[in-house]
Amino acid sequence: MKKIFAVILLLTMLLPLCACRESEQIDEIAFVKVLGLDKTKDGILLTAGMQGPKPKEQNLGSSAQEYISVTCETVSQGLSLLEAETEKKIFFGQINSVLFGEEFAKHGILDTVDYLVGSDELRFDIPLVVVKDTTASKLIENGSEEDMHVSEKIEKLLAVIYSTSISDKVEMSKVVNMLEDPFRSVYLPYVQAENGGKDFSLGGFCVFRGDKMLDYLSPEISRGVNFLNDNVENAVLVLTLDDARVSLKISKCKTKKQIKNGIFKVDVSFTSEILQADSGIDELDEKTAQRIIEKQNGEIKKLLEGTVEKLKDYPTDCAGFGKTFENKSPKEAKKFEKNWNETFGRIKYEINVESKIDPSKTSGKPVKQGGD
Repeated sequence: MKKIFAVILLLTMLLPLCACRESEQIDEIAFVKVLGLDKTKDGILLTAGMQGPKPKEQNLGSSAQEYISVTCETVSQGLSLLEAETEKKIFFGQINSVLFGEEFAKHGILDTVDYLVGSDELRFDIPLVVVKDTTASKLIENGSEEDMHVSEKIEKLLAVIYSTSISDKVEMSKVVNMLEDPFRSVYLPYVQAENGGKDFSLGGFCVFRGDKMLDYLSPEISRGVNFLNDNVENAVLVLTLDDARVSLKISKCKTKKQIKNGIFKVDVSFTSEILQADSGIDELDEKTAQRIIEKQNGEIKKLLEGTVEKLKDYPTDCAGFGKTFENKSPKEAKKFEKNWNETFGRIKYEINVESKIDPSKTSGKPVKQGGD
């Protein structure tokens, strides 16, 4: 009995020591949450935004935040140099996003993506994001001073993309597929710096030619890209009808592309529900409902035509026209795989939009003001 008691006492004494040792081991690890890459005159500026346990004396936030920047010639060299800049062991398995500065993206991302996707420490599903109006380094630096880590904010922005459809979460594995496919052009989401780079919001897409960034698309044109790629879950459209506003929520959207007689046919269908209508608009009236349908069809068709023309001007096909051509005529498409973008700039197309209003989801009859 005394031996059992002694063993229990010994275990009781060892448990706090084990917990303490585990805590020390965690404190010795720097968990990288976001990587930033910028092009400089000296090569590459690689910035790691890290997050670890918050010291007990600090009450705000959930974890300690810091960042380290190193100048390097290659990404592999930079990742090695990061560990030399800190006394902690760096862990890359929790990276939530990789940020490209504008100049870095314009110089080409192929070598970087090729290295990152081949790394044993990184996941294939890491989103890639371009930074507009500031550098990736400054965005991480400023974000490290905030209560919410920059990686957490980007993660939250990407998580609610579906509600507006002005952009999309583009993971590293998808970028690899786009880079390897001669009929698909790369596009990535971008974040727009605000308040002198101290804050940022989600923009739209930026488009590439090969692995080099060309330009930023507006949020509306970016939504058009999502329509063309059959990637719209929800979108809000505000129409003007007889000087009154009607707000509609678009859902159940479906886009189909096909080729007939050398012309690309784009058919778009969706259902909308009326969220709000100014006083005087009675959406329960059949004629009014039909006018709204015609109006929303026209607006979406105009958006898609403007999107296609914008992409043809570059030209860069991030809207799936090349894949439609390849799927229909693979042997014929083979002749154009080396210069598909130039061919895309000359395509002929027709866009047809059909929609309906969900009668079970309306804002009801308008309130009529009485008296003066």
